[in-house]
Amino acid sequence: KAKRFALDYSTLRRMATTPIIAAIISRRQSQIARFAKPQRGKYDIGFVIQRKPDYYSVDAINNELSKKDKAIIKELTEFLLNGGTTSNAWHGDTFDTFLKKIVKDSLELDQACFEISRNKFGVPTEFVAIDGSTIRIADTIDDDDKDVDTTKGNVIKGYRPSYVQVIDQQIYNEYYPWELCFGTRNTTTDITSNNYGKSEIEQLINIITWMLFSDAYNGKFFSNGSNPKGIMKIAPGVNRNRLNEFRQEWMSMVTGVNNAWKIPVIESDKMEFIDLQKNNTDMQFEKWQEYLVKIACSVYKIAPEEIGFDLSRGGGLINNDSDNDTKLKFSKDEGLGPLLTSIEFWINKWIIGAYNPDFEFKFVGLDVDSESKEVDLDIKKLTSFMGWKEIRKKYNLPDEFEDGDFPLNPTFTGYQTQLQYAQQQQQSTDSVDEDMDKGLSDQLSSDPLILDAYKMLFDE
Repeated sequence: KAKRFALDYSTLRRMATTPIIAAIISRRQSQIARFAKPQRGKYDIGFVIQRKPDYYSVDAINNELSKKDKAIIKELTEFLLNGGTTSNAWHGDTFDTFLKKIVKDSLELDQACFEISRNKFGVPTEFVAIDGSTIRIADTIDDDDKDVDTTKGNVIKGYRPSYVQVIDQQIYNEYYPWELCFGTRNTTTDITSNNYGKSEIEQLINIITWMLFSDAYNGKFFSNGSNPKGIMKIAPGVNRNRLNEFRQEWMSMVTGVNNAWKIPVIESDKMEFIDLQKNNTDMQFEKWQEYLVKIACSVYKIAPEEIGFDLSRGGGLINNDSDNDTKLKFSKDEGLGPLLTSIEFWINKWIIGAYNPDFEFKFVGLDVDSESKEVDLDIKKLTSFMGWKEIRKKYNLPDEFEDGDFPLNPTFTGYQTQLQYAQQQQQSTDSVDEDMDKGLSDQLSSDPLILDAYKMLFDE
């Protein structure tokens, strides 16, 4: 099935080399490459392999892992890091390289493709990223009757090849659904799209073209002097030879690099220099360039500040009153986050799910401020409806503080002071009651009549 679009794959690749687009893609590659390692601490950036949660139970995730589960997690982690089993450790992609490759293809072509090799039991043994621009959807993928016309490909498990690799207009390879991931993000129900995605570059055809025109104009402006700084007017009647001498001497003094800023010399009633630079063209040109950068960043959902453009005075992805931290958070939530989610789905469906369907792959640590935010939330809970012993239990701390140890918190210190005062008051009251009881006991033991009276009164 052909992909119907205005530009072919090679043109999209070339357009991706435009400085702004290349900076955006490189930034996303660097960001996602940081997730290509197992998570060390609770709030570190990386990935984890975990047992799939039971979505039908109250507890979403079972934190209790058996020794067998831990062994499987270790095996899957090594499998991802090596790009396959240990026997393929020196052959395919490392996980870091793998992520960079599919991210680049996804952002340029919206076709992240990787091949999965399996053993005779159907278990993956290796995965490797391949050029997404060479992959096409086979016209047999939507055939309802898969068991009749075998001339279109051998039927395996009820399926014919779903994808083909085309090089130099020739089919080089064919893939069944479980042999190749054809990952797209910008999908549509448009029947004319033939189930292909539409990359951000296709949406930015005009913007990128204007970027190239602006750069070319600015480059020629300095190299060829297409916009002269002024015009020199010479009074008529001047000797022609003297005029040519003046023109040559003038040019030798004021002409810039590669004949830039060449100033025309013409005849006039009087000698005069006409300045052509008193306008706001430079400011308008700067605003135009900023506009193009903002549009490109908005389509890719990335803050201009992330690629080195401080455009805060003119707004950005969100309202003008937002600071850089808010813009960067928006860029991560709306741009980086969905891209990571797509990669998670592709890896889980074609690699982890086929290796062991009881486990799943997940990127973690995207919100680097999560630890401080969790502590702030716990403090709010502590001052509202939770006790300090409950909070300490959450962090695996004993209920009571050690002798001489206490938090430097005025509320807690005042509470402890009140407890100590109440204990002292109770001890004082208990002491007075003991003295009174002792005096009464002595009096009763020394006077039998009073003792008999008390016995009658209190019924012994």
